[in-house]
Amino acid sequence: MSFSTFLLIETVIYLFFALPSCYSDVRKLLIPLKFVLVGFAVLLGAKVFLIHHFSGSPSFFNRALLNLLIAVATSALLYFCVRVFSAGGLGIGDIFFGVYTAVYCGFYRNLVAAAFAALSGILFYLLAAVVKKVRKRILEKKNQVEYVHTGIFVIPFVPFITFGALLSVFLV
Repeated sequence: MSFSTFLLIETVIYLFFALPSCYSDVRKLLIPLKFVLVGFAVLLGAKVFLIHHFSGSPSFFNRALLNLLIAVATSALLYFCVRVFSAGGLGIGDIFFGVYTAVYCGFYRNLVAAAFAALSGILFYLLAAVVKKVRKRILEKKNQVEYVHTGIFVIPFVPFITFGALLSVFLV
């Protein structure tokens, strides 16, 4: 089995659980934790099986499992710290999804994926804020008042985590 086949199988499994989670996050701002946990178990099992099948030596297998364990632990810690420092701005489902993504990416690529996710989320938020401000000015010029006042808006973060993971896996 070639490395590209290995990567393709992992990506299909990852996206099978990631895309519905993205859809749910965008539509309801909720992530189905049972779905993410099942995806975690399936991807972890597949990854262990594929690493065992792909590796030629026990030392490679052990290093790959250690990389996976470190990736999961650091991802959980990273997203939990973001949740604490953002005063709950990042949801529990985002933390679980970040851990699921760590299984897919591995340690180094997961750090890059988190950076890509944060950067793309910030850019989207800034773009949405500009659009909101322009819309408000257009309504003011037409002497229409927007009766519903909304403060800082919430963005779904799972699509950005998924985007960052795919970028990191295929570019790094």
